Amino acid sequence: MSDNVELKLLGHQVKGIQTDLRAIKRDMAMLRAQQSELPTVAQFQAGLTALDARVTELADETNGLIRSLAEQIKDA
Repeated sequence: MSDNVELKLLGHQVKGIQTDLRAIKRDMAMLRAQQSELPTVAQFQAGLTALDARVTELADETNGLIRSLAEQIKDA
């Protein structure tokens, strides 16, 4: 009788462990999928460089327009 109880208890523990392992596998698969969507460091740096270039371009353009406007006001 004692052996039968121990086997049933062991069976329940094994089922619990299997359930936990399946959950861990699902979580790992989800993390891998999310990781594949993240940019690499090189891609991130390239994006930052492109943003920096565009901001610099816009700043130069804005400063030029301000200078032009200032000259028009001075001449008026």
